[in-house]
Amino acid sequence: MWFIIMAVVMALLALSVLSLIKKVRKFSKKINFLLGAAIVGVTFLIFSLCWTVINAIVVMIHLFLFWALFDGIGLLIEKCTKKKAKIYWEGIVTIVVTTIYFSVAWYLAHNVWITEYDVSTSKDIGVERFKVVGFGDAHMGAIFDYDKLEEYVERINELEPDVVLIVGDFIDDSTTRENMEKSCDALAKLKTTQGVYFSYGNHDAGYNSAERRGYSVEDFERKLTENGVTILVDEVQKAVGNIYLVGRNDTRVVTRQKASVLSSMVPDGAFSLVLDHEPNDYDNEENAKMDLVLSGHTHGGQFFPITKVGEWIGANDKTYGYEKRTDTNFVVTSGIADWELKFKTGCKSEIFVVNIVKE
Repeated sequence: MWFIIMAVVMALLALSVLSLIKKVRKFSKKINFLLGAAIVGVTFLIFSLCWTVINAIVVMIHLFLFWALFDGIGLLIEKCTKKKAKIYWEGIVTIVVTTIYFSVAWYLAHNVWITEYDVSTSKDIGVERFKVVGFGDAHMGAIFDYDKLEEYVERINELEPDVVLIVGDFIDDSTTRENMEKSCDALAKLKTTQGVYFSYGNHDAGYNSAERRGYSVEDFERKLTENGVTILVDEVQKAVGNIYLVGRNDTRVVTRQKASVLSSMVPDGAFSLVLDHEPNDYDNEENAKMDLVLSGHTHGGQFFPITKVGEWIGANDKTYGYEKRTDTNFVVTSGIADWELKFKTGCKSEIFVVNIVKE
């Protein structure tokens, strides 16, 4: 799938660059092909230095798409009015709109909202109300570092959670050892009545070697444990009353336990609260009669209007938000941060709250 995505992105980038060179030349007859290419190239370089190459690619593709849109509008207006504009307003509008668009996208990615859900159950959960607060996809170092995480920890504490759940991708392949360790230290400041729990995402174990990363999975797990975080890897643990936490391993692990097996480990009549980083096993989790499944991974779809692509190609069962299938509740968070991409337009960064109450 990633090969196909990258092939499409590279093809779009090539088309974007060639098109932008042509469009830049419309500003003045003095701009020849080489000068136009230099302008586009320098612009790409500046974006790459300000952010990263992948973010520069995203901006350039959007610039191309917006420019094509406004050129089309300009052509339509010219045909209707039979008049040609004295200035190349389409290019000016494109640059202004793209700037505003990515300014908003930056804001949505770099600020965090609280998103709250209420889930009712007919089961006797043993308490009147159980407040779950959590987040996913911090990808520490991509959007913010440990010092900013400490601020978010304070916001979480203000919500007075019964339990805090981290649904994967707390760290990233590029997270430095210092950032990893101090981020884990920040989690020790979380205040809950029933603890802090973590389940693996695809980036936590990492795609790079321990040597290249600067630390091993064992180092990461040790820091989590030292700071009071319970790691759940295909196992079940009682939270409080009649509520049990089920931590599923990430789907990239071949030996991942089946939903039905994990569900059988939950006592009859108990409420099962599942941490499953990737939202792509809904049928099995529904058939296993799990009560609430919390996921991340999708980043809320990232960019409008391609937010639902993961669902269209069958990679995800849901992109964002709440859904109920039979008696199983599903929630997918957009994440508290992001992977390499520093912009969000199809969603916003968030901390989620789920209030579990008896009907």
